[in-house]
Amino acid sequence: MKTDQAPRALVVDDELAVQRLLMLALTHQGFECDHASDGREAEACIAAVSYDAVVTDLRMPNKHGHALAMTALGLKRPPVVVVHTSVIEPKLAKDLLTRGVDDIVFKPSDFGILAIKVKSLVDRRRSAAAQAAAPQAVGANAGAVAQLQVDVATSFEDPIALANVESKLAGLSQILPISKAALDVYHMTGTNQWETPQVAAAIQRDASLTAEVLRLANSGFYNPSGQRIIQLERAVVQIGQKRIGELALAINSLSALTSAAVPWMDIAVAWKQSMAAGIAVEMLVEQGRHQAVEAGLQLSAIMHPLGRVILGSLYPKHYEVMLERCQENNDALQEHERHMFPLSHAEVASHLLATWNVPAEVHLPLRYLQDDYHALRRVSEPTRIQAEIVKLASLIGRIAVGQWETWDTVELPPATLLKRLGIRSVPEIIDQTRHDVDLLAMFRTIRPRDQRIASAPLLARELAYCDLSGSHCDFLGALLPSMGIMALPCAEDELDDVTDNVLVNCIGVASHRIAAKVRRTSPRKLLIVTDAEGTAPAEEHGQEIAFPTSYGRLRTACWEIARTNQPSEAGARSPGPR
Repeated sequence: MKTDQAPRALVVDDELAVQRLLMLALTHQGFECDHASDGREAEACIAAVSYDAVVTDLRMPNKHGHALAMTALGLKRPPVVVVHTSVIEPKLAKDLLTRGVDDIVFKPSDFGILAIKVKSLVDRRRSAAAQAAAPQAVGANAGAVAQLQVDVATSFEDPIALANVESKLAGLSQILPISKAALDVYHMTGTNQWETPQVAAAIQRDASLTAEVLRLANSGFYNPSGQRIIQLERAVVQIGQKRIGELALAINSLSALTSAAVPWMDIAVAWKQSMAAGIAVEMLVEQGRHQAVEAGLQLSAIMHPLGRVILGSLYPKHYEVMLERCQENNDALQEHERHMFPLSHAEVASHLLATWNVPAEVHLPLRYLQDDYHALRRVSEPTRIQAEIVKLASLIGRIAVGQWETWDTVELPPATLLKRLGIRSVPEIIDQTRHDVDLLAMFRTIRPRDQRIASAPLLARELAYCDLSGSHCDFLGALLPSMGIMALPCAEDELDDVTDNVLVNCIGVASHRIAAKVRRTSPRKLLIVTDAEGTAPAEEHGQEIAFPTSYGRLRTACWEIARTNQPSEAGARSPGPR
């Protein structure tokens, strides 16, 4: 298929007004349009012309739209088929979608939105065809990505214009093609109209998705009995029809990731962190009783890292420069991305879901995930609480997995957030997430090229640690083991007597309280960790690190004041870029 030609559509409707308005909307989307007023006339058209899309009514004279759709789908190169009808009949809709119709839109409809949908489906179909015709491409997405990687800044350090990003995002389906079956399963499970056999039948249309779902259903997380599941219907029941839609979309997307697209990202770790975040979301919703706002939260938690993969695929040279700066200065990659791009990678993930016709209310929270917790106070409900849950779940997922990049951003929530969300026991959620993600991750076989050589164990270092935050969950303390730091608890009333260097957690503590509690009465060094609401002059009280910060910056500061123990085994190493 020649993707440089304008797409061609056939509009079939016996209502002249509908026919003309839809043709006008499609023309605005770049289509060349033909029209027919009944099924027999339309059948003659598709026999003579190779259309990219056919939009047809159902009730028409001479030959009804159902028969026409089946004829179109039976062609050697079938077009995108969209049924546009006022016939609202669930059984008929199920039959049409099961037989391969791409979408059903009920009248009265917004012709502009319908045209955008048709254009999106055609673009996705063309992209898939272009990839299949490019055997020289390395990996599933390499050919498409190569076409989109157009350097737009001579220095690779100048900010990129919004228009440039938006033009490249128009080709999202080329970067991360999604299975039509996965999209159908997601939309089917969003209603109560579909039964388990129909959901299983939709999954079965894609062999790769079928394999992923069966592996997921046989994981220790969903199948603790270990009795092998080989039937898709049973797999859907085992996972739960409520979950299967979001998981099908997520695992289908994640399975497309390879290190060829973003060689600087550890795909295996990113995969595990995403699944851990999805697990944590469920527990946060249950513990805080947020079932009323849970729609889409698991999908957002699992998929929000994909935005960074997309930007990294579109702008590889820019990421080379940004990552060099991160390595030189222990910066957070997010700091450089904010300077470089007009959209955050979470907003790009939201854009991706929008192209897949995921409802806006589902992916809207993604647009706020890069905002800090204090900025989220300005966001209206329920979006605010949804974004807070996903941010918290992502942090818990990373802590549970215990693997970080030096350029990862570390942002800890204020104690007031946990109280607001009704979360009583974060340590319990972290422990359960750690256990469950190990069971869940076993189903996923990471290709050898996506695995990194295991690092030698970290040297253990001891560091006195005093938590003044007053939170019932000590996130900072939970982070320290991943850095090779063994925390030696130090109570607030013991601070004056400790002669060793001390890491002091002052998250949420006002500056005047820090000054009163932390006094330098000995030669010891203090590393004071604060947030935007609690800051203290470093020259008065010791070195200060204000959150958010990079994982590498925090780890380096802790190691500089920690006391080195003897390595417990040969080959131990000091921390450095992973």
